[in-house]
Amino acid sequence: MKFNFNSISSKANNFTGSSNGIIVATLTMVAWAIYGFFDHYSEASQMVLNTGTSIVTFVMLFLITKQQNKDTRALNIKIDELIKAIETADNNKIGAELLDDEEIEKLRSL
Repeated sequence: MKFNFNSISSKANNFTGSSNGIIVATLTMVAWAIYGFFDHYSEASQMVLNTGTSIVTFVMLFLITKQQNKDTRALNIKIDELIKAIETADNNKIGAELLDDEEIEKLRSL
């Protein structure tokens, strides 16, 4: 079976942004709070939470960024296609996302 990172990334983003993802996160925090209560919120129980949330946050940063980049590229393609389809549009602005900040500001002022 071929490893398909795009599929895994998309499913992870869809899950974490859904009601089920929020429920799982909330239940995880409740379970930790109950465990911590019985463990008197020891350093070990706090370390488990801190380490777990740090790892999840680190991975989610990259998953979300990947999905945003994919969405932005797709949106740019669609907008470029619309610019091409309109006769009065300025075709020089197609691919503006590839320019550096100064060049984008020059285009904006035109």
